[in-house]
Amino acid sequence: MELSNCAGLGTNLTGGIMRWAGAFSLVGPAALESLNAFIMDRVFIGVCGVDPKRGATTIEPDEAAVFRAMTRQAKQVIVVADSSKVGIMSPAVICPPEVVNVLITDDGISKEALEAFTRIGTRVLVA
Repeated sequence: MELSNCAGLGTNLTGGIMRWAGAFSLVGPAALESLNAFIMDRVFIGVCGVDPKRGATTIEPDEAAVFRAMTRQAKQVIVVADSSKVGIMSPAVICPPEVVNVLITDDGISKEALEAFTRIGTRVLVA
């Protein structure tokens, strides 16, 4: 809804089902199928957990499936997670850690986690 107010910016929606209030996630077969029609330069994914050994995760399996499809179609995968989510693993896997090109987080990330992500080739941006 915010993007609709940006002049000159086109926004494509996948279609699908909005299953839970406040999530603004479109999931299901229609969402998955429509993602196959696009190649994305960058995909930004908000996660419930991101770990340098297990990768990016979320709580909802349907949402994880859509995120997985997005990562397959993206040239660059950017994970956005505040530092409280670093080292956390939620039940639904989005992608392994080597798929994450960039992690955007806050200055609460531990030195150990920062070094672990850097070792696997993930660029970490601390905002």
